[in-house]
Amino acid sequence: MKLIYSPFGSVGHSLALTLEAARASGDKYIEIPYGEYDVYKEDCAHAILCVSNHGHNGYKSAALVIEDFDGLTVDGNGSTFILHGCMDFAIVNNSKNITIKNLTVKCPDICNFQGRVIESSPEMVKVDLGEKHPKLYRYGYALFEDIEHERVPFTRTLEYDPATKKIRRGLGDDNFGKPFFNSFDLKFEGETLYIPNVPVPPVVGNVIVFCISRRIGQAFFAAKSENVVFENITVNTCWGMAFIAQKCMNVTIRGCKVTPEGENCWSAGQDASHFVNCRGKILIEDNLFENQLDDAVNLHGIYTRIEKVAGNQIMVAYKHWQTIGVDIYSKGDRIQILEQESQMPLAEAIITEVDVLNNYKTILTLDTLSEVVTEGMIVESLDDNAEALIQNNIIRNNRARGMLLASKGKTVVRNNHFNSGGAAIQFESDPFKWYECGGTRDVLIEGNLFDDCKYGKWGRAVIDIGKRRKVVEGFYYHDKIEIRNNRFTQTEYPCVAADNVGELIFDDSNTYVSEVSVVPAHCIWNGVKYE
Repeated sequence: MKLIYSPFGSVGHSLALTLEAARASGDKYIEIPYGEYDVYKEDCAHAILCVSNHGHNGYKSAALVIEDFDGLTVDGNGSTFILHGCMDFAIVNNSKNITIKNLTVKCPDICNFQGRVIESSPEMVKVDLGEKHPKLYRYGYALFEDIEHERVPFTRTLEYDPATKKIRRGLGDDNFGKPFFNSFDLKFEGETLYIPNVPVPPVVGNVIVFCISRRIGQAFFAAKSENVVFENITVNTCWGMAFIAQKCMNVTIRGCKVTPEGENCWSAGQDASHFVNCRGKILIEDNLFENQLDDAVNLHGIYTRIEKVAGNQIMVAYKHWQTIGVDIYSKGDRIQILEQESQMPLAEAIITEVDVLNNYKTILTLDTLSEVVTEGMIVESLDDNAEALIQNNIIRNNRARGMLLASKGKTVVRNNHFNSGGAAIQFESDPFKWYECGGTRDVLIEGNLFDDCKYGKWGRAVIDIGKRRKVVEGFYYHDKIEIRNNRFTQTEYPCVAADNVGELIFDDSNTYVSEVSVVPAHCIWNGVKYE
C-alpha cells in the first residue's frame, strides 16, 4: 500500500489515514516514498501509555501509532522524518508481527544543546553556544525553557573532544568538578555563556554538552507486542531512549544506527536500546550505538515491593516513579519473592488473580504464600526473562555503560566492539532506587574487543558485576558468567570486578594488558572460592 496523502497536507494525518486503510483492507505492507518529511506533533495520532524508565505518563503522540495489528511492515525507503515537538516516531502497542525499516529519525526540538569552549581558567569559562540554544532563566539556579514551554534544570554537563567525539578522559558527569544545577552564577552575553569559579576547567576548543534530560518521548516504543523488528533505522536525536520494548515477546534490532548528525557530540537523550520485562528472544545485531547519553543496551525487569500481606494475597507497589503504571503482572505468571538487602529468593508462587488498584499499587492473589513472606520484601516475575543474543555491534563514545545485563534467560554477548566511557558490561540489580531486577543465570561473553573502555568515571572495571548490600553465606545472586576469548586493551582498570557470582569463568583464553585481570569478592572464580 502506498502512502495516502492528507487533503490538509499533513504528514501525520497522511500516516494515520494510511494505517487505517491498511487495517480496513488487510494490506500488510506500507511503502512510503523516499523523501524528507516534517512531522508535527499537533497533526499526529496519540496513545495513552505508561512508559518504563521515562515517566511522564499519559497521552503520547507519534507519527505511527500501530495498535491492535497482526502483521504489518512499514518501509520508509530511506526517508528522513523530522519530528517537531515532543513525540515518538512509532508506537507499537498490543500488536504482532510488526516490522519497521529503512528510515531516519531526527528530533531537532529536544532540550540538550552544546557549545564550544573559547576561554578557560579556574576563574572563568566562556562557552560559545552559537545561535541555537534555549532561553536561560534564573531562580537561584539555572533553568532553560523547552519546546513545551516548561522551564527545566540541567541534569549534567559532559565535555567532549570534537575531533573524536569522545568524552574527555578521566571525567564523567559534572565535568566542571561540581554539580552544575545550582553551583554556578551563570550569565549570557549574546551567544556566550559565562561560567565562573570552575574547579576543573575544560580544554579550550572542546565541546560542552548541556543535558536537560527530560525523558518525555522516545524514537520507537513497543509495548505488549510480539515479533517486533526494527531494521536499518537511523536515529540522530530523540528525547529519551531510541528503542524501548516493554512487556514484549521476541524483539529484533538489526542494522540500526544511533549516531549524532554533523557536529553534534550526542545522539539519543538516553539509552540506545532498552528492554523491560520482555519474554521470548531478543536479538541485537549489526548495529552502531554511539554518543547516546546513557547505555547502549539495558535488559532488566521491575521489582515491586510488598506493602501488605493478607492470607494468600499481597499488595505490591511500584516504588520508582518511572515504573508507575507499567502493569507487569498477569494471571498465571510465576513470581519470586526476595529479601530486599541480599536479594535472596525466599518463596515462589503463581498468580491466580490480578487486581490493579491504580497506577501505583496492585493486589496479587497467589496459589500459595509462604509464612516467611512479610511486608517490605520485593517481588519479581520469573516468566518475564527473555533470552538475548547481542552480536556484531559497535558501541562507542557514549556516556555511562555499554550494556546492563539483568535477565535470567540465556544471554550471549559475542563479537562486539566496545569503546564505552564507563564499564563496557555492567551486571546490576537495584531494589532501592531504580527497582530494576534480574539476577542472571547463564551468560556467555566471548570474542569481543574491549577497546580502551572505562576511560570515564562510570563503573569499577571493564566488566563490573555489582555488589549486594548484604552477603549471605552460600548464596550467589548471579549463577554462571563465562568470559572467554576476549581482548582487553585498557591498562588502568581490571578486566573484571566480580561480586556475588556462583560460577565465574575468566581464563587464559582472554588477552589483556592491565596488571589485574579479576578482582573477586564473594564469588567462585575458576573453581576457587573468594570471600
